Amino acid sequence: MTLRPKTCARLLMASLLSLSIGCSGSDDGLPREAVSGTVTLDGKPLASGTISFSPKGGGTAGGGDIKEGSFSIAREVGLLPGNYGVAIYASDRPAGQERPKQAGGLKEFKVAKELIPTKYNSESKLTAEIKKGGGNSLQFALESK
Repeated sequence: MTLRPKTCARLLMASLLSLSIGCSGSDDGLPREAVSGTVTLDGKPLASGTISFSPKGGGTAGGGDIKEGSFSIAREVGLLPGNYGVAIYASDRPAGQERPKQAGGLKEFKVAKELIPTKYNSESKLTAEIKKGGGNSLQFALESK
């Protein structure tokens, strides 16, 4: 099948347009808010982990990475105003270590241990309120016991 020059040009323009729309961030028209904050474990900044926000009553969930006790979620991918359940996870897996693709395929693999108690993740009672208009800086002080 041979494409005509005009057809190729149209396909190229359509591709570029869809690419520019897809890369411009979330422009879904929803009133998203930026969210940032800190996470400590036993009074010390959590070295690394993840935080997730699940809307109470359904809706759009979100989350991000925790690095050196801080997290930040940009407005473009932020959360809608409302109440959320919060879950925080961190493991002792060394950075860059991946699961073996097959038994005996890679060197010894250490199974990661969850560092955060279940009361802050799988059984979490943590909550957060995301407010319209900004000012959504949250602090979570976790205890290992």
